[in-house]
Amino acid sequence: MKNIRLNFSSQMKQQQRRRELVIVVLTVLLLVLLISDYMTNKQQLMQRTTQPQLLSQQRSISPISEHDRIRQKLAQSLVSSLNTPWYQMLDAIEEVKQNYPDVYLKTISPDAKKGQILITGQVSQLTQLLGFIDALNAQSIFDDVLPLSQREIVNNGKDIEFSLIIGWHNND
Repeated sequence: MKNIRLNFSSQMKQQQRRRELVIVVLTVLLLVLLISDYMTNKQQLMQRTTQPQLLSQQRSISPISEHDRIRQKLAQSLVSSLNTPWYQMLDAIEEVKQNYPDVYLKTISPDAKKGQILITGQVSQLTQLLGFIDALNAQSIFDDVLPLSQREIVNNGKDIEFSLIIGWHNND
């Protein structure tokens, strides 16, 4: 029996060249697409920078789209939230709380949209709650401290659960 020599090297080389050619063509196409996208974005950016000048010259206001209104509201709420003096308010509450150790705070729930903080807690004597409210009112960052509710806890008959609403203002 005679050995048959099969030589596929020329076919393999051709297949390899085809693959390389396909890769090169795809790379060139991708590069062309990227350059085209860059040029389009650059042209749009140039139009946007010249557009305010044209609008000011024409003195006409174009209507705001619904999408732009939503984005504007989101931006306003973000700015409002960032302008809220969280640290000063929490420091003021902590300072008052240290003077009233028998007042137990359960929740502190700020609401930036309403400009209020809802505090719930528990105290053993009504006089301590009234002193706590007066001390919060004395803090310069708070506008009003208003009791929302209070009730005696039935299980032990001594403690009082309470809810307060605190309004704040910026000291800008």
